[in-house]
Amino acid sequence: MAEQPRRRTPLRRDDQQWIFDYLVKETGAVYHWWGDGGRDLPKSVRTHAMISKHMAKQAQGIEALASVESEAGHETTAAGLWFHAAKTYMRAQHAVLELNDEKRFLYAALRRCYDEYRKRAAHPIERIEVEWNGTRVGGWLHLMPDRKKAPLLRARERRDRRDLPGAGGQPGARARDARLLLRRPGTGQRQHERDPSHPGRL
Repeated sequence: MAEQPRRRTPLRRDDQQWIFDYLVKETGAVYHWWGDGGRDLPKSVRTHAMISKHMAKQAQGIEALASVESEAGHETTAAGLWFHAAKTYMRAQHAVLELNDEKRFLYAALRRCYDEYRKRAAHPIERIEVEWNGTRVGGWLHLMPDRKKAPLLRARERRDRRDLPGAGGQPGARARDARLLLRRPGTGQRQHERDPSHPGRL
């Protein structure tokens, strides 16, 4: 008998849509995401289910503007816009709890914009994978602008994101050390490389 695909363990949060909607309506924020304070979702978003559509629309506008700036030769401005578009697509796909076509579409857009930003970043940013406990953990290695050897700071996926040049801080910022941003096993790109027939929730 063929081995059945491993399914994700259901979480109690999956049946609590009402609290997701309540938080969006009352605070303009998402229950599993912290922003810079205050309402960080478009005012047009009134329920959790609306986040992905409205954030994606916002991201598409930023991406289009980045293309215009790039074609005009304004690469520094374009880099900041590509970065902003990638972050906005990230917010859009993060609200989709199913690994479905919508999430794959949004994640592909996220990677597309981030790759455009990496081409224009003030320092090299390389995709790496580390073997860990029978699986692979993906991450981004932020090198010194001149690729010289430097102390390596291993940053956590979320807590240190804002402090990373090109990963959450100001695009184009330069650091005095190299930094490695690692994701949790099974998330990010690894998550999207699973069996497409896998119906599990995220």
